[in-house]
This record gives sequence, C-alpha cells and structure tokens, in this order.
Amino acid sequence: MSWKTVKNLLILLLIAVNILLAVFAFDYYTDSNFTSADTAAGAAKILEKSGLYVESGMLSVKNDTAPALYTSYDRETYVCLVAHLLFGKEPDGIYMLPHGVRAETLDGKTAYIGYDMSVEYTAGENISSALENAKSADGEMTKAAREFLEEKFALAEGSIKESDCKVSGDCTFVTLGRAERGLKLYGMECTFGVRDGEIVYACGKYFFLTPTGEENAQLLDRVNIMFSEKERGVRGTLESAELCYTLYENADSGLMLFIPSYALTYRDGTVHAVNGVSKKLY
Repeated sequence: MSWKTVKNLLILLLIAVNILLAVFAFDYYTDSNFTSADTAAGAAKILEKSGLYVESGMLSVKNDTAPALYTSYDRETYVCLVAHLLFGKEPDGIYMLPHGVRAETLDGKTAYIGYDMSVEYTAGENISSALENAKSADGEMTKAAREFLEEKFALAEGSIKESDCKVSGDCTFVTLGRAERGLKLYGMECTFGVRDGEIVYACGKYFFLTPTGEENAQLLDRVNIMFSEKERGVRGTLESAELCYTLYENADSGLMLFIPSYALTYRDGTVHAVNGVSKKLY
C-alpha cells in the first residue's frame, strides 16, 4: 500500500473521529441543557405527593438562560433623580421617612418615593378625579403625550400600547411596566398621568435606571426551582412559570442587581418570585 493511500485513509479516519466527537458533544450539550420527559414526569409525581401540582410539560423544557445585570445605585442620588423627573426640576426639600422619602417643591408639589421603588405623586387637586373618570372614558392618546412619555422614560418608539392608555379631558394616563432584555422586572408597574407636557400623577412601582453591565449567571432548571417551593411547604397548582428579573440592592458594592428569577403563578392567584440562582423567595 502506497504512502499516499495510507495518508488519505488517515485523513478520512481523522475526519470521522472529529465528526463523532462533534456528535457526542452535541448530544451532551443538548442533554445537559434540557430536562428530559422522564425526569420531568418523575419530578411531577414527587411534587404531587406533597400537594404541589405541576404539569410535567412545564418542567420538560430547555433550561432558561439570562445574564445577571447591574447598575450603580445610591439611594440619595436616585431619589433626587426621580423627584427631578416628576417635578421637572430639582426638589426644594427632601425629608427622610421610615421606608422612603418625601420630596417637595416651594410651589406645593409633593412626591413620596419608597425604598421599594414605589412612587406616589399628584400635582393638583383634580388629578385623582380625572383618573377615575378616565377609567370609563373613551379617548385616544395624543401624539404629543406619547412622544413625551417615550422620551421621558427612554422608551422605544411605539412601545406604549393604546390599551395601556386612558384619557380624561386634557389628562392622559398610561400604565407602564419595566423590562430588560425582553424580561419583565417583577412587580414593576406604575400609572403615570401627563398633561400639557408635564407629569402630574404617578402611582405604583417603577425603577428608572437601566443596567450598565452584566455577568454570567448559571440558572437552576425548573425542577430545582419547584423542589425549592416544595421545601418551603408551598401547596397548590402551578399555572405558569415565567423568567423575569427581580431587583436587589447591594449597599456594600453600591449596585442595584437585576437577578434572573422565576415568577411562579398558582391557580389561586398567588405569585412567587424565586431567585433562579439561589432559590431564594422574594
């Protein structure tokens, strides 16, 4: 047998080995990132014995992935930023409260800003009644109001849906949620009122900063998440499991963390937010 023939055979053998290794690597990657139907069915039976009912199909899925996000965060600086956004100028006074602050202006505007990202603000005596009227009124959001909100909250053009809007007279009320990388920020939803290019109302929870960095996060699969619920003594029927972000203030590092988590909704309406890395319940 000539050396040329041997060389060709060795090359073909090397190619075959590489293909085989690629197949093995693909199979391993697929298996390690996907919960099999058998594993999911077995887990569902164990959970059922403790009174926690989960369709196995909700567990037999590809493992979720999302990076952990973060941004610099200082409470005092953040409160001033929110107050400035609401008032349209720097607050004239800030007063500490047990769970947040009260910001005021000399012309009588007052906003309550909680450390849990809650916001309460009404500029004018008739705003609350306008909101009540808007709940049953028909009206379309003006282009000016839409553009003002999109610019004020750094939103993509067209991201505010008409269904989130209520109009009463010259006041437009829009309910906004928060999302990053296509994932909702758990518990962040706030109704804002706009009139004549000014925010006149805010009620709900909203985080106004955006992430400036990210880190890799190794998320637990849904089986592990549900077993953590079992260990906490949770009982009921799971309706949905949605990947989301939860906020966590790390005062030592001066960061607000966006932690990949699961929003678990049960048939009785209960919703649990579970850290996708540590299984901690928020």
